[in-house]
Amino acid sequence: MIVIDDRKRGLYKKFIIRGDRLAGCILVGDVSDLPRLRQLHESQLELEQERDRLAGGPANAAIAPRGAIVCSCNQIGADNIADAIDGGIGELEALCAATGAGTGCGSCKPEVGRMLARRMPAEVTA
Repeated sequence: MIVIDDRKRGLYKKFIIRGDRLAGCILVGDVSDLPRLRQLHESQLELEQERDRLAGGPANAAIAPRGAIVCSCNQIGADNIADAIDGGIGELEALCAATGAGTGCGSCKPEVGRMLARRMPAEVTA
């Protein structure tokens, strides 16, 4: 079983694992991983690297950092963040959730926000 209880961020996640397979979960707060978790549960594939993500590791653990490291907690590079912005993510919280940047200690969130502001057209960020 893996439990994440982060009251400051309003998050509670509980994952029940049997035989290296996801047997069930409870999500309170951030439910953005629900489609992926549903797929893991229904497919009954072995978790392998997914276990790190369930335990609060970077959301993109399978993606190598590209560019200068912006988020040292989750090893997220500037080019990873730029790609997500260029892919259409225009809101800071969504950008952090998609890339994993800013989801550790949070000290890089201001820089991620500045990157977002620099790359997004003025009419989108205004």
